[in-house]
Amino acid sequence: IFQSFLKSDKSVKEYFQKNEKVKLVDFIKRIIKRRKDGMELTKGKTFSEQSIDIYDSLLLSIEGFQKKKKRDFFYVEEFNSKSLIEGYEYYLINDLKMMKNTIHNRLKTLKSFLQVAVSEEIINSNPFKKHKIVLSTEETDAVVFTKKELKELEDLDLSSNPFLEQIRDQYLLYVWSGVRKSDLKNFLSVVNPDTKSFVFRSQKTGERCEVPAFNVIKKIAQKYNYDFPAPIHDVIVLREIKNICKMIPSMRVVVEKKYTKAGKEVREQKLKHDMIVIHTARRTLATLLVDNGLPYHQVMKITGHKKITTLQKYIKSDADTNLMLEVGDRIEKV
Repeated sequence: IFQSFLKSDKSVKEYFQKNEKVKLVDFIKRIIKRRKDGMELTKGKTFSEQSIDIYDSLLLSIEGFQKKKKRDFFYVEEFNSKSLIEGYEYYLINDLKMMKNTIHNRLKTLKSFLQVAVSEEIINSNPFKKHKIVLSTEETDAVVFTKKELKELEDLDLSSNPFLEQIRDQYLLYVWSGVRKSDLKNFLSVVNPDTKSFVFRSQKTGERCEVPAFNVIKKIAQKYNYDFPAPIHDVIVLREIKNICKMIPSMRVVVEKKYTKAGKEVREQKLKHDMIVIHTARRTLATLLVDNGLPYHQVMKITGHKKITTLQKYIKSDADTNLMLEVGDRIEKV
């Protein structure tokens, strides 16, 4: 379709009027291919593999929705209908039984593709804006390491299992650098014994990150003579770090996890070590730094966040029970 349009003497509007209607799946595939091939850029850069994966997930769910509705295809213009978008959302909730935030991501991606359709004059307006469709998310329960737990993780004797020892060390580097998964290699490449901080650009945001040479980072770097082994794949790290944390008695406590799935509130009782994920490391550093008095704007220099509001979502401070009891005692004495 795109090549035939380029060969025509028609405007975008005239060409698509000639072809009358554009199938939604074909349209999405065309945009995905364009972005995969680097024919379309975002802020001067090619679209990331992560973005392409998100587009592919949208495509699969749209195709599933078509089958559910016993349709061979939907036209782009049909999604001008609020009821059809709500029907798609209902399908994500009740048939695919997705979590609320996953549904939000699917709808947000669909909204962005429909905006492309507006720019190409396939439709006149974006139905999400026209019908004021609100995309809602929810804050998910997440855990962070306490200072005590971090120290116990660092002190674990894993010398009898070098594989687990490397995973533990890699995870501690995640914690004390605060880097995203995509930035670990960039961070490791600038770690050296001669500077007080390690500077690199975030792959996701392009922001300048300046990680102080924390003692744990220096200790691990010295252990490997500043020649770090190739990072272990995060799927393996995620699996094994839960098992490693299981060795820490204080991480066997029960934690409640609450979220929305298939349109219903779900509450789970889980052991804390089972709730550890890669991103727990990043949240932990941000939380500990803020709790110990480092201003938000300084924390952002380490984490590479652009907005304080985004950073604030990372802060998962536990209640300071001792401080609360002290305040309670003072109140009682008045």
